[in-house]
Amino acid sequence: MPTILITGGHGGIGLECSKQLASGYHLNLVLAGRSLERMEPIARELRTTYGIKVSTIKPDTSSLASVRSAAAQCHTMLDNGEIDSLQGIVCNAGVCLGGPVSYSVDGYEETFATNYLGHFLLVELLFDRLADSGRIVYTVSGTHDPDTADGKVMGIAEPDAIALANTGKDGKKPISTSKFYPTTKLCMILHAYELDRRLKKSGSSIASIARTIFPNQYVLLEILDSHTEDNIQYVDDVAIVRAIQNPSEATKELLKCKNNNIVYHTG
Repeated sequence: MPTILITGGHGGIGLECSKQLASGYHLNLVLAGRSLERMEPIARELRTTYGIKVSTIKPDTSSLASVRSAAAQCHTMLDNGEIDSLQGIVCNAGVCLGGPVSYSVDGYEETFATNYLGHFLLVELLFDRLADSGRIVYTVSGTHDPDTADGKVMGIAEPDAIALANTGKDGKKPISTSKFYPTTKLCMILHAYELDRRLKKSGSSIASIARTIFPNQYVLLEILDSHTEDNIQYVDDVAIVRAIQNPSEATKELLKCKNNNIVYHTG
């Protein structure tokens, strides 16, 4: 049975989507997050309620070593049959930090490391294990765009990602903390575009995908070949699902974005 790996799939819309994937599509899940104490009760509930396989792995996406360890564990679980065919990787977990600049164990600004860099590495390490029709989903936002309501609230993204990764070092004045989160989401959007371009160029049927932020909730940004819904705005091959007001409604919209009856989403 196809399996979807979701970072942050044990809370918020990530959890709601996990439930819908389990109940509506009977897909197996891998919940990935930094707290096994929080994930395990959710995993047990999903197994008991929906009769699916639910595994857990513990990547702290702010730590490259932790991501490598979790990816290696995932490879082992695939090899021994604990995880069936890996149909999708959903890069959903993230943080929005304020206050003084903090750094990951690898020396990068923590928001950048957690939201983008760790997910970049996770996808790189698991890409070869994706099914031929697999999907890679990035939870993003419109916060980088000053013309959107989100952008006006959060602040404009820093155009130089390296400047964010190393902000405040070498005695230089750090960039505004209001730019941290939008910049990481812009990185994910651009990564999704570039990965999609490379996949199409290589003839791969795997699709790269990217969501939208609104107060306290998230939805998804998905790449589709052909799909039309009133609540979806198209930019080239990227479909942006507009903001929904609660996790249940957002998840319903996420689950509309599917191809060949396989769902690839979270938020």
